Amino acid sequence: MPVKTFLALGGYGGVGKALARLMLKELDCNLIIAGRNLTSAIDFARLLNQEFPGGRVSARYADADNPESLEKAFTGIDMVMVLSTTPFRTKVIGQAALKNNADYLDILLQKDAFRQLEELANKIESQARTFISGAGFHPGLPAVFIQYAAPHFDKYIKANIVMAMNARFETPSSTVEIVREMGAFDAEIFKYGEWRRAKMKDFLKYDFGPPFGPQSCAPLQMDELKPLPEKYGLVETGVYAGGFNKVFNYFVAPYVILIYNIWKEASVKHLCKVMYWAVNKFSPPEMRIIFILLAEGLKDGKLRKIKLYVDTQNPYLFTAGPIVCCIKQYLQGSLKQKGLGLMGNMVDEKKIIQDLIALGIPIVMEYL
Repeated sequence: MPVKTFLALGGYGGVGKALARLMLKELDCNLIIAGRNLTSAIDFARLLNQEFPGGRVSARYADADNPESLEKAFTGIDMVMVLSTTPFRTKVIGQAALKNNADYLDILLQKDAFRQLEELANKIESQARTFISGAGFHPGLPAVFIQYAAPHFDKYIKANIVMAMNARFETPSSTVEIVREMGAFDAEIFKYGEWRRAKMKDFLKYDFGPPFGPQSCAPLQMDELKPLPEKYGLVETGVYAGGFNKVFNYFVAPYVILIYNIWKEASVKHLCKVMYWAVNKFSPPEMRIIFILLAEGLKDGKLRKIKLYVDTQNPYLFTAGPIVCCIKQYLQGSLKQKGLGLMGNMVDEKKIIQDLIALGIPIVMEYL
């Protein structure tokens, strides 16, 4: 099989750096670091070639605001990976990929990004391309964890994801998707057999233990969960996230919601700076992510509760790992579906869990 060439748009950012190193370690591939800052792309490509001998890494200029630069940059690649926060340019990037007969992957959270790709669905299908959206751990792993637990029940009833994060943002712009998601607060949850828009009263309280303790977790929008209630007969499912620290929880989060709802996109740059300051200044020095599936159902006529969780101090590995494991399935041709889809629905859940554990990500299942 010919060696595939991947282009990482925004590949010199925090996630991009972790993903690039993991791909070069785990995959036989060529990698192009691309973005509007060509100097940063060249410098990082040079560093990677020193760390991973073989000359597999190069750099190109690509600006999501300039479609011509994208079409030129995507020449001769097999897949473009969107690692920058460019949800409003998703369709443009997808069109440039299709013009170059390239596949596509992004790590974008906002549902508007996927809606843009849906406008290209017919072209994606007619060209037999693979477009994977929402890759990473959130989105990406909620649907994987829920599906992985399904065989442990005769009747699946509830499946909720809760998470708490203590991480650092590399730049204020790294927070842009979270700011927009928080400000819009248009998450949906599935309760009592129907999807409905979440309200403030739907926050889920969970005690994560040290260092996070009890948290009031906000509902998040996760389209990858949409097929699961019908597939498994679930009565309740959703994804809920705790805050970063007390200053963020009690002061910054309400401020972000208030200001965004007044000024919308005009406030995003300011709110990114505020969030960057609050998270990086007031969070404990130890980085950590706790990601948990709380599942309930019946087994042999008795109530069974399962906790499937990750507790890691390596947030970049936990973000990059699922992407690399997804790409492995893409290269092997073992994705559950082709065309356009969300990572959480496209990957084989058993295989990706096995591969994540092999990468050193601690995934544990407990019966409660």
